[in-house]
Amino acid sequence: MESAERQKINQQAEFVTDTFEIKFLSRSADGLEIVTDQKLLRHAPNTPLPFAERIAKERAREKKQFRTGTDFAPKVGIRNPRLEGNQLIVDVMPVTFPTFKAISEADISTNEREIANPSATSLILVTTEPDGSHKFILQHRSPKNFFYGDIPGASAAGYLDAKLHTTGNDKGKIDAVTTDSIKANGAKEMREEIGLYPRDIEDLKITGLASDKVRVHDEFLLSAKTKLSAREILFRSGLGDTHRFVEQALIIDADKETVNKLLTEVKCPLPPTHLAAFIAAEYAIILEEEGLEVAEEWKREIQGGVKRNYREIDEMVQRFYLYNFQVVDDVPEGKPARNTRGYDPAYLPSQQGLPDIDSELERVGIKTKELQRTVDEVMVFDVDGVLTIPDERLFDREVMEHIAQVLKRGEPVILNTGRSISWLQEKIVARLYHAHNLTDVTALQNLFMIAEKGGAWMGFNERGLMDPVPHRDASVSVPESLQKKVREIVSDEFANTMFFDETKVSMISVEMNEGIDLKNPEQEEMFREGQKRLVERLKQLLKSEGLDTDLKIDPTTIATDIQNKHVGKDFAMQRAVAWLKQRHIFPKKYITFGDSESDFAMAQHLHQAGSDVEHVHVGKSAIPEGVSFPVVITEGKYNKGTNEYLKSKEPIS
Repeated sequence: MESAERQKINQQAEFVTDTFEIKFLSRSADGLEIVTDQKLLRHAPNTPLPFAERIAKERAREKKQFRTGTDFAPKVGIRNPRLEGNQLIVDVMPVTFPTFKAISEADISTNEREIANPSATSLILVTTEPDGSHKFILQHRSPKNFFYGDIPGASAAGYLDAKLHTTGNDKGKIDAVTTDSIKANGAKEMREEIGLYPRDIEDLKITGLASDKVRVHDEFLLSAKTKLSAREILFRSGLGDTHRFVEQALIIDADKETVNKLLTEVKCPLPPTHLAAFIAAEYAIILEEEGLEVAEEWKREIQGGVKRNYREIDEMVQRFYLYNFQVVDDVPEGKPARNTRGYDPAYLPSQQGLPDIDSELERVGIKTKELQRTVDEVMVFDVDGVLTIPDERLFDREVMEHIAQVLKRGEPVILNTGRSISWLQEKIVARLYHAHNLTDVTALQNLFMIAEKGGAWMGFNERGLMDPVPHRDASVSVPESLQKKVREIVSDEFANTMFFDETKVSMISVEMNEGIDLKNPEQEEMFREGQKRLVERLKQLLKSEGLDTDLKIDPTTIATDIQNKHVGKDFAMQRAVAWLKQRHIFPKKYITFGDSESDFAMAQHLHQAGSDVEHVHVGKSAIPEGVSFPVVITEGKYNKGTNEYLKSKEPIS
């Protein structure tokens, strides 16, 4: 048992502010080791938790609105952390949802907080740039992020999920927290949020333990080094499982002067423990490069500046509410009452009179790595009838040559089709490789393919390599049981004119057999009659399966599709715009190409979003009523019209 004096030393925080404290910092190049002493049983708080029901409803609503997978598993709560040498020893107990959220509210009593603080990890990624310098990755999250919206934070972060034993001697207890489990959680969040894997990093270590006094919880602070450049990391971030929450990433120098400005001058606040993670990461760098004495001196110097900066932020919020008192009672459903005394991370900075991060970095003189670029135009193509010759299923060579040249120039090209990813790989990518002399395959990083009307998609990395597997939107995918039944119907009743497309991953397509020539009246009539009968059979099937309200049947010239009612060319454009944002590409104008009325939805979506867009209509159908954006109607039709328009802009060199 430790002496009272030793216990007191262990509990003395190393860095204290009004919003957070860093309880322990590692003074070892290997980081802290985490050891669990006691695994405690769960027990209820002594008084009611008034926020529990509201938080539960809030998370359920978030799950429905944003299709997020909300984890209701117990969280790891830690108590009585103490340091022995380089070992951080903790007691652990399960904190179940919604209790762990309720005890994080600022006005919960101290007695309730002492049950056990929920715990999390924050990881700071340190890059090594080509010139040998180091950079910090700040993740800038979109307003859709439920907890911390529209402000910068750690490279990756998340709560520790607990495995609760339900039988045996450990019934009611959770697994021990260890060095490996903390690192594993940091690596998991890194993979999900910014698309990096353990093989991409080195020197992953636990740099400290902090406590958030605003949303009460403890946070294990981690840092890791990577040889990937900042640009490569941003490219990977688009592949993360939760990348839809990432608006942009900010890259700053990992030197003392820059970090000092971030911590002591910027008035767009980071989440408290995320700020602590940057302190711990910079402390670790100084410790490694300049020694303990310099690291300790730096820590002492900035502590006063951090406290002062938080006080000034709180004063700005107080003045905002003083002069905008009418918004005090404007409390959105699911939000806590506004905190007129100071900054509240439950609200966006702009909702409290605070500036955005970009303007603040510019004001204090922090240079962010220039990773975004503006392009004059982004071309978006439908495939069938736009890139291909109608009825012949052949690609127009000149059109494909234009696309290859655009890709070589480093400009984005987007394909938006109902075809499958595997079909695009075989017909488009292989053709660009072999028929159009795309010898520098890195140009393919500028190609983005959206298949199945938004249900699937695929991109390429900076080396021109395809994503390992196509991405699929499970929320709009048709059930496998339905696929099986349609496959049997086609095989038994329509095999003479159609086949079941096995390459689709989110929708069902019944394609016209390759041997049928639509220019032959008899063959065309045979196919059309069969298609009519198939549509009726499928309507009956959807109704009997109870799927007719969620799915729709879409007959086309050469196929019959069953798809979710939400998918379409406009739905797919949401994915295209997100891809451009993830690549930090900002088009001045979009040019969309289509041959059918449904293709106008691409331009309509962009126009409604406020983008400058022009639609090139190469089909024979009339322009739909109500179109309010520019439309170019080509003299030539289908692939000839596409070629005509592209040549008018820029002849093939």
